[in-house]
Amino acid sequence: MNDAFYDFEWTVAPRYEWQDWLDPAGKPVAVPAEGLLSLESPDAVKLAWNRSQEEDQKYGPVLCPVIKDNAEVRRYHPMHREHAALFREFGALDHANRTSILEFARKYGSLGVPAASQAIRVRGRDGEWRDHRAYGEPHLRWALEICLMREGLRLTGRKSSFERSRRLKWLFDRHLQHVQGRLTFNQAGEPRLALEPLTLISAMWLQLALALTGEKRFVACKFCRRLFEISTEQTGFRSHREFCSDSCKTKDYRKRKRTALQLAATGARLREISEKTNTETATVRAWLASVNRRSGSKAGGA
Repeated sequence: MNDAFYDFEWTVAPRYEWQDWLDPAGKPVAVPAEGLLSLESPDAVKLAWNRSQEEDQKYGPVLCPVIKDNAEVRRYHPMHREHAALFREFGALDHANRTSILEFARKYGSLGVPAASQAIRVRGRDGEWRDHRAYGEPHLRWALEICLMREGLRLTGRKSSFERSRRLKWLFDRHLQHVQGRLTFNQAGEPRLALEPLTLISAMWLQLALALTGEKRFVACKFCRRLFEISTEQTGFRSHREFCSDSCKTKDYRKRKRTALQLAATGARLREISEKTNTETATVRAWLASVNRRSGSKAGGA
C-alpha cells in the first residue's frame, strides 16, 4: 500500500517572485518583525494569521509563480525516494527569511494553499494613478505552515502524552484531509488504489505521518548528509544503501582515494590511511599500487 501515492506529481513554475501587497494608500504592507502580531516567534505568527483571517486582511508580500514567453513548467514526484524527507527540509526553513522561502519554492514549487489576489489603483509619487496587481501565496501563510511543521517535528520526538497526542492529531487532521483516494489503472488495465495529496504541503505531512507510524525510515547520506528513505517499497532504497545517489557514491570514492594518496605522500602507513579514510586496506593498497605503476611507466618512458 505504501507505493499507492507514488504517482503524485507536482508542478514547479519557471520562476517565482515576491510581489508587494499594498494598503489603500499604496504603501507595501509588511509583517512586523517584532510585537504581538509579527514574525518574531511561532506563537506570534499563528496569532497574526488568525487575526488576518478575522479582519479579512493580508499581511506582507505574496509569492507569485511567473510563467512568460511559453516557458515550460517542471514536474516532479514529491513522494519519490529522493524527496521522501522533504518535510524536514521545509521545517528547517527560517519562516522570517523570504529569500530562503523563495529558494525552496524555486526547487519544489508553491505549497498549494489558497492564493491571495489584489487589483487596485493607487496614486504614485508623481501624482499619476497606476494599476497594481498581486497574486500568490502570502508570506504569512508560508510562515504559518513552516511553524506548524516545525511543531509537528518537535512533538513527534517527544514522549507520548495526552496533550501531545491531541495536538498531533489536530495537526495531521488539518493537513491530511487534503489527501484523497483515487482509482487508477496500470499499463495492463488493472485497477489500482492510489492516494493523491492535493497539495505539496499535504504531501509533506503525509511523509511525516509515514515516518511517525514506522512506515518509512530515513538515514543520512554518507557523503552529503542529506536524508533519504530506506524501504523495500518502490518509493525507497534498500536497507544496505549508504548513499542517496550514485553521484554521491562516486564523489565519496574519489574523496577517499584522493585523501589516501595525500596521506601516503606524507609517509603515512597503510593501516593509518585505511582508518582515516574508513576504507579496507586491500582497496587502499590497490590505489597506491595503481599510482606506483603509473609513476613507473612514466619513468620508463622517460
